[in-house]
Amino acid sequence: MDNSAPSYDDKARRIKSLLSSYYGADEQADESYHESQQSASAGPDDASSVASGFTPRFASIDSHAFNADLFVSNMLRTARIDVLLKRHSEMSKEIKVLDSDMQMLVYENYNKFISATDTIRTMKSNVDGMGSNMDALRSIIDRVADTSNAVNSKLQKHRDHIEELNRVRLLLQKLQSVIDLPKRMRAARAEKAFSIAVDSYIEAEPLFKKYGHQGALRAVAAECALELSEIVKELEELLTDPDAESEECVRLLRLLSGNEDDLQERFLVGRRKRVEQDLVQAAVLVKSMAARAIDAPIDSDIPVDWCESGEEVPDLRHFIKSLDERVLNSLSETALAFNTAFSQASGSAPLNRKHLSDMAEIVMEGYIEQMGRALASEAAAGAIEAAQPSVEDDEAILEGGAVRFPSDWGAESLARGLMHIYADLSLLESRLPELEPTSKASALIQSTVGHHVSSCFLALTHRVMGAVLSLKEKMEHLSQEPDESVASSTFLQRGFSHICDLLQKGIASLLQGLKVYESNPKLLEPWYADFIDMIQGQIQSAFLSLLSSFLAMGGVVEAPPSSPREAAGKLTAGLKPEWNQSGSFGLAAMELPAELGGGTLGSLAGKQDSQDSNPPEPPTASNSSQMGLFLLLARLCSFLEGNVVSNSVETLATIFPGGGGVKDRPAFNPSHVIRKLGAGATELLRLYVEMHGRQLTLMIRRSVAAASWLNHKEPRGPRPVCDLMLARLKLAEGEIVQLIDDGGHRSGKRHTRGKASSRTASMASIDNWEGEGSSLERNVAKLFREKIQLCRQARFTQSSILAAIMGVGLKSLVECIRLETLGRAGLQQLQLDVSYLRPLVRRYARGPEGATIDALMDEVISAAVERSVDPTLLETALIERILGSNQP
Repeated sequence: MDNSAPSYDDKARRIKSLLSSYYGADEQADESYHESQQSASAGPDDASSVASGFTPRFASIDSHAFNADLFVSNMLRTARIDVLLKRHSEMSKEIKVLDSDMQMLVYENYNKFISATDTIRTMKSNVDGMGSNMDALRSIIDRVADTSNAVNSKLQKHRDHIEELNRVRLLLQKLQSVIDLPKRMRAARAEKAFSIAVDSYIEAEPLFKKYGHQGALRAVAAECALELSEIVKELEELLTDPDAESEECVRLLRLLSGNEDDLQERFLVGRRKRVEQDLVQAAVLVKSMAARAIDAPIDSDIPVDWCESGEEVPDLRHFIKSLDERVLNSLSETALAFNTAFSQASGSAPLNRKHLSDMAEIVMEGYIEQMGRALASEAAAGAIEAAQPSVEDDEAILEGGAVRFPSDWGAESLARGLMHIYADLSLLESRLPELEPTSKASALIQSTVGHHVSSCFLALTHRVMGAVLSLKEKMEHLSQEPDESVASSTFLQRGFSHICDLLQKGIASLLQGLKVYESNPKLLEPWYADFIDMIQGQIQSAFLSLLSSFLAMGGVVEAPPSSPREAAGKLTAGLKPEWNQSGSFGLAAMELPAELGGGTLGSLAGKQDSQDSNPPEPPTASNSSQMGLFLLLARLCSFLEGNVVSNSVETLATIFPGGGGVKDRPAFNPSHVIRKLGAGATELLRLYVEMHGRQLTLMIRRSVAAASWLNHKEPRGPRPVCDLMLARLKLAEGEIVQLIDDGGHRSGKRHTRGKASSRTASMASIDNWEGEGSSLERNVAKLFREKIQLCRQARFTQSSILAAIMGVGLKSLVECIRLETLGRAGLQQLQLDVSYLRPLVRRYARGPEGATIDALMDEVISAAVERSVDPTLLETALIERILGSNQP
């Protein structure tokens, strides 16, 4: 860019300076003057700037402060000749530019100058005549004001009279309004516009108080009082109506000086009645739900609006939703309306909510009762449905089919319902905190879950008992068939396997079904340890309940438990076993916790409660055809002791790790349960041995009583009672081999070598009896023999049980012989019988049991020798010949 050309800023500055000088703006000139003075006062240091082509800045050439001599002398002194020439050419160009700019400014503003000059001339001519016009206008206004004052002074009296008449007119209108007030109050009451009637009366009330006893106002006041009393009655009726605008009724009654406590009571009465009607309908539905749970007849008068289309009885989800909408929503709306209606009267003082709290507490008790009973019915229904035996169960017992349990025990629907209830009651906390709805919801959850757990275990135990009873009935049926018996078939073995499968799979399925509660942490978070301990206690209760039932079937009276922990705790303290096979599994007699309304499901469903009546006696297996049932019960107790308890502990630890240790609940004590089951198994096994032993004893006593032992014939073979005893042992063996493992004591082979060796031992024993001489010598010899335990307790092995049964018969034979007097032939007959039985019985008893049987048989011979008048025994060869001749 050429440095000689003037810049845009310099050009603008020059134009501004020209305009300022034209319009007389001296400020810019002064500023330029000061700048020039500062530039002129620059020292010798600026010489270098000038020498380099830079000219110091002076005041503008167009300003009054420009010093031309100073500027020229400074230029001549400091600038070179080429700079002076350059500056000369620049100034020439600037002069030309300024001349052209000035011409342009003059051309552009000429018309404006002419127009401004004309305007100023016109304004001057107009202003010259305005003064006279203003003076004329002032005089006119003064005359108008004087005339107006004169008119006002003349009309003042008339104006005062009109105002007085107007006041009289307004007073007469008010008086007429008061006289017409009864009529207007009647019309407003007819139109239900009570606010208009009451507000009108409140306006006229001061007049009635002051003049109501005088003249015509006396009748008007009486009529208004009568109408007011009717309005108050209707307002009080509306106040009890839940659907009416109660806030307006409260305001109007408060204006009429109503009692605050009485207003609150009347305000709450109607709402309480409506909620109570809903609770009555809920009670009908709960009764139907309980009847459906225990398969009882359902009433037909069920409220239709509570059920969905196509439902005879509402499900739990719909029932909870309907009851919460009717009861909890009503409570919330009542609390809100109460606060709105009565908070204005209390002012700054706190609102007295005592009547509201009392009413809400009563309603909440009814709600908790009906909701708890509905939940209890649902819990029972879920337990019954899960434990309900299917049609295939009978086939499973007969054919050994698999046992199946559903995965849902009702916990899922209960958990959803409880979460819904907890959420709804939590919302009520903000409106009615004095009720503590959240605490009540937690208590309801805990009671419901506890009742459901106990119901599930009770249903499982009743299904097991139902299978046992079904097995018992089939055993009775088999015993009546001539070609079929329990001992000859594998019926007991299949039934035992089915019940064992039922126990193991049932407990595992039940625990897995209860784990659903853990998917809702809010349900169990405050009391998870109690929940685990509750399940443990119910497992123990189920085992002890089965044991008590087994012992009751055997006719054994068990001593009462020594502590509540052994009785399965508070939740199952009221259980009464029902020995039936109905679909309800006896849950109809199960007592509900007090938190769920109390009573039983049967009484809740409308069935006659049997709490005060004697419970039915459990069936017992007393006849000979059901002796195998005792062995089955004993084997079940043994299986529970050895397998199910330990498996349950492992399953419980896997599904519900941790928990337990709560003092006031029954903990699962496996060692205690195992001891009880072991004792029960031993007792039932003893009963089984005793019943078979009784049959042997009866045979032996009849045979001993029928024989003439003193004058007996010469023995020609064993007596028939020996074969009957062996048949009884064979019958017992057929039952035992189905349920009891061999245990290594029996070889299972029946061959001649065993007979020969046993018979040889028998002959050796007889020879010993012959060589011992007198009775005194035999008794002394007994003292030095090896001690053998004759009263050995039966163990769960085939040989032990069979030996115990035969031992009972042999002991009876010894006792019977000791009461008889035998001749030589009678003694020899007994000797022949013992020799016949010994090898055959020893096939059933080996090891220590075999030694016991040998000792008892020796005791028979010893007792016979002692009671014989001629203790002469048969020779061994003769016994073998007689027995050989009697073999088929």
